[in-house]
Amino acid sequence: MEYNFKNNYNQRIDQEFNNVIWQERLKKGINFNLPEEKNILVRWMKVGDVSEVYNIERETFPSPWTRDGFLYRLNERDYNVSLVVPVERNLVAYAVSYIVYDELHFSNLAVKMNYRRYKIGEILLSTSMQLGKEKNCRWVHLEVRRNNKSAIQLYQKFGFKIVGVRKDYYKEENEDALLMSKLI
Repeated sequence: MEYNFKNNYNQRIDQEFNNVIWQERLKKGINFNLPEEKNILVRWMKVGDVSEVYNIERETFPSPWTRDGFLYRLNERDYNVSLVVPVERNLVAYAVSYIVYDELHFSNLAVKMNYRRYKIGEILLSTSMQLGKEKNCRWVHLEVRRNNKSAIQLYQKFGFKIVGVRKDYYKEENEDALLMSKLI
């Protein structure tokens, strides 16, 4: 299955994708056409992906998760929503979220530096939220570093609102997190 995400797809998501059963399609992967004639595949994260995911995590965040942290999430089959984007046999992005009752909570989303600005983060965000809808989630929540302006702009583009501050959430850096939420 293939989708075009070239222009302002955020407004079209409910119209075009409501009848797609994403959980099943992601087993084989879903192709997305991006700007500048680039294409990507999004699929479920597997145990064999964890080493590459961990490498992206270390390159992206000052306090990275451990490999075991990713493996733990993968073992939560009924609640886990972990996706990856492979390009030419290498992973370039991932998103990790989980479901609690009627809420989807993002834990991590990262895109390798040289693959940013191609809407990959947007695709992972929207695909994860679509999976949350399929699992009857009503809300989606996440924490983001107060100083991560580009991530905050991305989340606001998708309708997230700042609903609180978690003081010293990122303890090693003494940095606050903004709690952002959205009704889906």
